[in-house]
Amino acid sequence: MDVIDWTRLYGDSPFRPYGGTWNPAVKARLEEYRLRIPKYLFRVWKNITGGAHGLNSPLKITPRDFCPDLGGQADTTQSVYNTMTQKLFFEMVHKHLSTHITIKTRFSSWSQSLNFALAYAYTTEALTPRGQNKFSSGVHISIIDT
Repeated sequence: MDVIDWTRLYGDSPFRPYGGTWNPAVKARLEEYRLRIPKYLFRVWKNITGGAHGLNSPLKITPRDFCPDLGGQADTTQSVYNTMTQKLFFEMVHKHLSTHITIKTRFSSWSQSLNFALAYAYTTEALTPRGQNKFSSGVHISIIDT
């Protein structure tokens, strides 16, 4: 497991993780952010990533930690505040955003920008390895109306 130097990443920010309970200021800020979610969100995924494991489909998007077939153990009935420490939460966020492939994340990445999603889908399709049919790699864009 990687050791993360939180002081280097966050300095004295209240978002710097620490063990044990949640910093009330951090929890309040995260709840504020939840209220500002855009009307539409877009997610790009491929058959060989989430689709191959049944995580993504036209009917649902399932983060890895909610999929028992991949070793996921998240409890969907509990808030993240009750099931992990602030330090573990920020470690998961950091690894998720760093695209650690094996992390059992509770997140799925979405964009508020359709332009970004289209460009990312095009780039993902264009980077399909030689010898594979570029139009069979199964790049999808999911849209959610929040």
